[in-house]
Amino acid sequence: MTTGMTLLIVVIVVALLVAAAFMFRRPERPLPEIICPNMNCGYKGTVCRQEQQSAIVWLVLFCCGVWPAFLYEALVPKYKYSCPECKTKLEM
Repeated sequence: MTTGMTLLIVVIVVALLVAAAFMFRRPERPLPEIICPNMNCGYKGTVCRQEQQSAIVWLVLFCCGVWPAFLYEALVPKYKYSCPECKTKLEM
């Protein structure tokens, strides 16, 4: 095989792996209603959602290899949740 053919096969395999990673992502849930667990707050309503994963970190890991990027995608939660009033972190 020539170098060009090998490069084409590698690009196709990487593209299929990236497509598979996005295809098997968990669907986003609507924001839940909470009662803040902080005794001084007592907020009732929807939570504040902030993105936790970084696209830049994912790209750097992907450049290092495909598996580190997939492990990052699988192990690091997409979002972190907090109370909009007192900023108490919530486990969801």
